[in-house]
Amino acid sequence: MDTADEIAICARVSELVYGPRDGSDDRRFCESSMMQLGFRKFSWISMESTFTEISAVAATSDNFHLLAFRGTKVVKDWMSDLASTPVRFEWVFPNAPALGQIHAGFGHCLAGGMKEIQGAMLLMAHSEPTKPSLITGHSLGGALAALAGAPPKSSCSKPSNNSSKRAGRSPTEVSSPKSSKAKAQQT
Repeated sequence: MDTADEIAICARVSELVYGPRDGSDDRRFCESSMMQLGFRKFSWISMESTFTEISAVAATSDNFHLLAFRGTKVVKDWMSDLASTPVRFEWVFPNAPALGQIHAGFGHCLAGGMKEIQGAMLLMAHSEPTKPSLITGHSLGGALAALAGAPPKSSCSKPSNNSSKRAGRSPTEVSSPKSSKAKAQQT
């Protein structure tokens, strides 16, 4: 599979994670649509908090592992978008490197689900460690994808054998916050 095909799949899955237009089950719709694209071993990640209702899906195909974040969909998500105060990366992600300032809303949104994101990506990486990982998203999801690919400090989680096609490393290697309200559902 060439880079153009990977980009097209990332764009398509970034759209699918929003769910169907009729408002029915986002998870079921996303997984069944992704199966048609050749994906399997799904983990649906729900990062719900007072200010967000973001979802992500982790899945694997014959060619790569994929983590896709949904962007702003409901009014609640706008709270993360609007919380634009700059904060230090390492303040939001303890034990992470000092990478500079990030958007507070995006950082806290990702931090709330990091434990489940790491778990989902580790499951895939351990089952098929030679496959690369792609991280994608649209809108708010694109910001979360960029943050999820930030490189870890050596004192963070031990790196896996999984290579990453994204700048930095996979989110399995970024330190998770002490508490999380996110829920991952393995299918």
